[in-house]
Amino acid sequence: MADPTLPTGTVTFLFTDIEGSTRLLQGLGAKYQGVLERQAAIIRRALAAHEGVEVSTEGDAFFVVFRSATNALVAAIAAQRGLERERWPSGYPVRVRMGLHTGEGHLGGDNYVGLDVHRAARVAAAAHGGQVLLSAATRALVETWLPEGVVLRDLGSHRLKDLDQPEHLAQLAIAGLAADFPPIRSLEPRSSLPAERSSFVGRERELDEASGLLATTRLLTLIGPGGTGKTRLAIRLAERVEPDFDDGAFFVDLAPLTDPGLVATSVAHGLGLREQPDRPIVELLIAHIEGRELLLVLDNFEQLLPARELVADLLTAAPRLKILATTRSSLNLYGEQEYAVRPLSLPDAAAAADLDGLSQSEAVGLFVARARAVKPAFELTHENARPVAGICIRLDGLPLAIELAASRIRLLEPAEIEARLEQHLPVLTGGAANSPPRQRTLRATIDWSYGLLQPDERQLFVRLAIFAGGCTLAAAEAICNPAGELGLDTFEGIASLVQQSLVQRTGGAGDSRFEMLETIRENARDRLDRDERRGEIGRRLVRFYRDLAEETESHFAGSDQAAWLDRLEREQANIRAALTVALDMRDAEDGMRLGAALWRFWFQRGYLREGRTWLDALLTLDADALAATRAKAYTALGGLTYWLADAGTTDLAYRAAARLYREAGDRGAEAEAVYNLAFVPTMTGDAPEARRRFEASLAFAREVGRPDIVALSGSSLGVAAQMAGDPGVALTLLDEAVAFFRAADDRFHLADALVGLAAAHSLLPEPASGRTAYQEALRISTETMNLPGIGQALMAGAAVESAAGRHPEAVRMLGAVLALTEASGAAAPQLLGIQRRVEDAASHAIGSETVKAGLAEGRRMTPGDVLDFARRLAG
Repeated sequence: MADPTLPTGTVTFLFTDIEGSTRLLQGLGAKYQGVLERQAAIIRRALAAHEGVEVSTEGDAFFVVFRSATNALVAAIAAQRGLERERWPSGYPVRVRMGLHTGEGHLGGDNYVGLDVHRAARVAAAAHGGQVLLSAATRALVETWLPEGVVLRDLGSHRLKDLDQPEHLAQLAIAGLAADFPPIRSLEPRSSLPAERSSFVGRERELDEASGLLATTRLLTLIGPGGTGKTRLAIRLAERVEPDFDDGAFFVDLAPLTDPGLVATSVAHGLGLREQPDRPIVELLIAHIEGRELLLVLDNFEQLLPARELVADLLTAAPRLKILATTRSSLNLYGEQEYAVRPLSLPDAAAAADLDGLSQSEAVGLFVARARAVKPAFELTHENARPVAGICIRLDGLPLAIELAASRIRLLEPAEIEARLEQHLPVLTGGAANSPPRQRTLRATIDWSYGLLQPDERQLFVRLAIFAGGCTLAAAEAICNPAGELGLDTFEGIASLVQQSLVQRTGGAGDSRFEMLETIRENARDRLDRDERRGEIGRRLVRFYRDLAEETESHFAGSDQAAWLDRLEREQANIRAALTVALDMRDAEDGMRLGAALWRFWFQRGYLREGRTWLDALLTLDADALAATRAKAYTALGGLTYWLADAGTTDLAYRAAARLYREAGDRGAEAEAVYNLAFVPTMTGDAPEARRRFEASLAFAREVGRPDIVALSGSSLGVAAQMAGDPGVALTLLDEAVAFFRAADDRFHLADALVGLAAAHSLLPEPASGRTAYQEALRISTETMNLPGIGQALMAGAAVESAAGRHPEAVRMLGAVLALTEASGAAAPQLLGIQRRVEDAASHAIGSETVKAGLAEGRRMTPGDVLDFARRLAG
């Protein structure tokens, strides 16, 4: 019998419960029951005042229903305000999470049933203590009727437990109450599977078989020669099984790598991790995955087999991890399950007249699909059935070979394609004696496609193999065909290669890139290695990316910094290739210029150790690079090792730079080196020596006329004074630095000075006066996506809010700093004193356990979560 007091039709459900109730019970003991009753009374008063009907309670949780969505909203606000006003036992605040959802109120007996009830419960479960979340349905009903002092924050779409469709959530920001919370508790897997560029044809049997194997093993290797479609099969398989992994599926393309030592870094970046100064990358990887359930797809592992020890280490450390690898040869690891990726099923040539039977062949299906991609009117007919079948059979059902042949359908009929294959494929007998027959077939097919190109297109095709990660049109023009030396327009040439499936276009609108499948690039690279112009093409590669990196340097201070950093990120594989060429050719000048210009990119994007490795290698070259170039390379090395907390190397590198500039008589550059050397004592905790050096740097910069170094030295002296507890001197110096950088439109260093200014204000009787400074620093750093800069601004913000008595907010900001430090791999040693000060003050005010819990919550944030958090704080 249904309860007549429960409303039906369209209603709004409210679920609430106390966050951390177990901790409260353990901490309060016998007092817990009284706290629970006071919490219940506050909520019931709010419900009664706004016509809420209590459906049920369980422990500290309430299930309530309202006829009006606005009444439900106002009741939730009143309850949260009442809870905030209550004086709870010291160190044990009561934080209640709430979720609202509007839907159909169907009754089953004396309770509600149906999906809307479950959705409301999941919305509440996604919240944090003190947070009120609204579903899209509820938001639509209340957003024009919000009470004064209440606003809505859009949190985007999120997958919630047990619900098939994502829910678009919003949060209430209530004046006077906490409004900044960690990321909501959703099931977003943050997967990174690439989108497929063309339709997936066939392979249903393989998908079923491989899925079954992956269910019973933790390491599945898809093995086969190039061109069999291993990558496509792996991506489709990962898409199929991704819902089975709570933490998602991640794809790492290893094709651009040749150094097994870079595999760990590539995997870490594929998982969204960045290096940390004091932790080996493998240790960081293991710490990240050991408790997670995820699928890791490692594509093109064959040239990196020494890195299989990393695979074994990851599987040992993370019992819920599974790895799917594509490779041409086995990894030979314990527990490995191999799966041979066979060619596509072939047609029966004798039954070619049977179109229905022929269309069941996967090879024929792929040929038709790709033929239609270039010639939409193409159909399988009685006239062309036999040659289509013959093409597929002659190509052994190899997907890549079939795609290359099908691309010719724009110009040739199937019978003509088959005839040409009959003429050219016999060259496969000239392949290496130990090459698998199908591999020789594929090689011959690529050779055949190459032979059909015009002479100038052939040269362009071969030269494009110099790129390890695809290229832009501008890069192709500059490196492969400067001034049209090949006698063709570069765009027209690439367009022809795209039409013939030898090159693929990637990227979005306004960001086109062109790249080769690895098997095709391998063929072109073999030809390039035999080309007499190979050295010149390599030098052009180095110089192009040298110029790009040096151009990017000039944008590091501006608001467009993020776009330039993203550009370098896209070119990372080519930058590595250029550095390798520079080392192989012992081109110290261009190589050092490239490496020196990249150091701030390596620093901000978390490639600290890799950047150091490159610079170490470049600085060992005996070739005669200019003294200024070597000095700049040492400066870059010092910058990286500073953030890697290697004081010894930082000192040696900065001293070498100073010596070289001094010997060259470049006193302006020497002033910068003297300024850099002043940071070394900050790494060893010698504050008096650091202050002495910054004072010397300031005097030297004034003497040689470097106003930018004057401002930087003054800013650093201000930070030193702040750390020494002298806010008066700090404010004077930092105000001058802020004014200089603002006038110079140097936003990068302006943000740094504002961080110091905010930290200095935290020492004043009115510490909240520093809020404007750290908020501006946050705005600048979030605009430029400067992750270390965001971390420093949040650290200064934590100092300000801690001094103002807002300890929960300060701890939350400090937790976000720790998360960002782990993600970016960079932390400023001179700010570590703030961390200790904030933690000590908060532990005294709200209890060490509360501080630990707040820091742990903050450290679970992803860089994206911290970025959103910082933007909200910046206002």
